[in-house]
Amino acid sequence: MNPDELERYINSLAATSKRQALDGNYGMGAKIAGAVGNPAGLTYLSWTGSADSGHTCTLLREEPTGTWGLAEDPRTSDIVGIADPALCPPEIKDAGWRGTAVVFHGKAPDHNTTLSPIPELGVDWLEKAINVRFYELPTHVRVRCQRAGDDFIRRAIGQRALLAEHTAAGSSLQLSDATVHWRILTEGTHERRRKQNSRWAATGHRAALHEGELYELRQHSSGGWRKLQEFGIVFGHERVVLYVEPDRVVPDTVRAHLTPVSSEAENKELPWDRWADEFIERMPPALRKLVEKSAGDSANRDRRDVMRQLEKLAEDMPIPRYRSESNGATEGGPFTHGGGERSGEGTATTDPSKDQAGGRHGGNVVTMFTRIDGSPVERTDKGQIPEIQPV
Repeated sequence: MNPDELERYINSLAATSKRQALDGNYGMGAKIAGAVGNPAGLTYLSWTGSADSGHTCTLLREEPTGTWGLAEDPRTSDIVGIADPALCPPEIKDAGWRGTAVVFHGKAPDHNTTLSPIPELGVDWLEKAINVRFYELPTHVRVRCQRAGDDFIRRAIGQRALLAEHTAAGSSLQLSDATVHWRILTEGTHERRRKQNSRWAATGHRAALHEGELYELRQHSSGGWRKLQEFGIVFGHERVVLYVEPDRVVPDTVRAHLTPVSSEAENKELPWDRWADEFIERMPPALRKLVEKSAGDSANRDRRDVMRQLEKLAEDMPIPRYRSESNGATEGGPFTHGGGERSGEGTATTDPSKDQAGGRHGGNVVTMFTRIDGSPVERTDKGQIPEIQPV
């Protein structure tokens, strides 16, 4: 932008060099959103074809009035000044000294804008924000992200290239008014991929795809696996990625949501429920096989987990066990296993109402309960009841 354009478009928050339209007002939203989060200022540096063609201005909020406008140079009172060629990024130089750079000053002059606005997002928040926003970036666009206080710069490349390294199978399925691009991620690498979720959507998720950008992306932490279950991926969802590309949609003015283009003017939401029903009816065999296999694997894992918990409980809270003893000081309940008790005449009986004191049965446990007026028993610590063997 030349000096006149900088003053005209930056000094007015609602101004943009593009025509006002759903698909044409790019730049205005970035300026307004950037200003809101950076009241200390946004500095623009723009070159139009040569090293000495650079100009700069700073949009900020004046306190205490809260008025937005271009800052004046205290030496010259100019609101648009000459940009030092040494401040020009290499990408703009390589493009023939044509382009604009923006510097975000944050909420105060000492604000570190490389830090995450929310600590939970982690140190790679900026890289992930780019990766999960774009399915693929144009080949001529490079986005480099730097951690706060770190010299290492990592490039954000979008979900498609990152997923390609971990895809075991994938294809597309045509619905009535959309195309579902599905992937099955490699088996046995879920835990390793999960550790990369701070940089990109590395495990199962669902999103809408439009012109290379992703909308309404839902990961596990935001209900993504439930969204996959709605599409019939009830098991194995940690390995499945679904991108639904609608046939006729437009982004809203802030490019946060997609709106269907249809005769139903009141319908502003994407028809996720209908797409899910259509997908379930025509689910690709590879996905159906994955769901069935994962269901069996899940059942086995659940059984092993339950048995391990029971084994731990048995160790922490031993179950009392009693065996028959004619001189036992305790009275036991009906025999549960270990055979019937011997009667006084030496004959066996299995009738609990006729339990009588008698000799031992080789140490067999006959009950795990005491009972008033029961047969004489004594407690034993031999054996393991129940016999828990997790596999």
